[in-house]
Amino acid sequence: MPDNATQAKSYLNIQNFSASGGVVFYDLKNNKRIGVIQNGANYQLLVPNTGTEKECFISSESNVVNITTLSSVTTSGFFY
Repeated sequence: MPDNATQAKSYLNIQNFSASGGVVFYDLKNNKRIGVIQNGANYQLLVPNTGTEKECFISSESNVVNITTLSSVTTSGFFY
């Protein structure tokens, strides 16, 4: 998503997105989860502008799998 240097946030109005339950939106470049508001059939949100182009991800909350346990694969604690 391009950055808009003239504003603090960019407004998105997402149409034709089918979701069951809530919607999650992530700015992967800046490690932020951004709140989404449903307005009729549309989903609306404000994405902070940070000076760089953003890589974003949107999904239905029902498609998100929560991790309950995480174990290291090596003794160093790093994953390869």
